[in-house]
Amino acid sequence: MTEPPYPSTRYAWYVVVILMVLYIFAFIDRQILSMMIGDLKEGLNLEKDWHAGFLMGPPLPSSIPCSESLEAAWRTPVTGV
Repeated sequence: MTEPPYPSTRYAWYVVVILMVLYIFAFIDRQILSMMIGDLKEGLNLEKDWHAGFLMGPPLPSSIPCSESLEAAWRTPVTGV
């Protein structure tokens, strides 16, 4: 008796499509911020380029500690023999 593969092919493709849509939204969001940086610098009175870089940069580095803490809290421990 053969068991069906886990996850099912249909579910696996569903997850791939959802992740792809989320990636596209994240990409578009970053591009919109990049296109608006001139107006943001003017509106927020940012005098130097590094001020704008700091405005655009922290989302990725700040997500790393969050993802590490979630992984530590929710991931089932795996032990090697």
